[in-house]
Amino acid sequence: MRPPRPTTSRPLVNESLQSSRADGTTNKQMHFEAYPPEVNSANIYAGPGPDSMLAAARAWRSLDVEMTAVQRSFNRTLLSLMDAWAGPVVMQLMEAAKPFVRWLTDLCVQLSEVERQIHEIVRAYEWAHHDMVPLAQIYNNRAERQILIDNNALGQFTAQIADLDQEYDDFWDEDGEVMRDYRLRVSDALSKLTPWKAPPPIAHSTVLVAPVSPSTASSRTDT
Repeated sequence: MRPPRPTTSRPLVNESLQSSRADGTTNKQMHFEAYPPEVNSANIYAGPGPDSMLAAARAWRSLDVEMTAVQRSFNRTLLSLMDAWAGPVVMQLMEAAKPFVRWLTDLCVQLSEVERQIHEIVRAYEWAHHDMVPLAQIYNNRAERQILIDNNALGQFTAQIADLDQEYDDFWDEDGEVMRDYRLRVSDALSKLTPWKAPPPIAHSTVLVAPVSPSTASSRTDT
């Protein structure tokens, strides 16, 4: 049987248990099963909720739309140059631009994936919030248990006290399982986010493709 609800406040939202690895580093991981149900339930019910995550998803969506517009504009510019120019210079330009076009395409996919995984995290929170044992139910269990203990001089309430303790243990297990599932869903979403890559230069062989400055163009014309 687990101990009764602690009488002191335990701000465990940001705490974690540590285990040492063979290489001497420390692995931090939340062990929600070790927390009483009133702690896990309070952390979910009293938290700030998903509003900031939803706002972040909207911001990433907006950035995705903007970068998709940039990608389309860049592709249109390349097509216009192909129509206006002729000869090997066009092929050189297209070859030089290929890595950047690929990077833009991958970036738009990545931005969309960030938004998608934020929504997955929000859904994980909503499921956890729905499945968590209500705090009132936990507190009523402990309060009723204490009343029975205070009036159990002859042992007439021993069976009821044991039933309440079993119910409390069930609450403990249920909340721990909900938080484990929550952690796994969030970890799965985060694992799908890949590192950001720097944009490649637009270059052909070892020469950067850059606009000709007005002064250079003028000197070429004069000669």
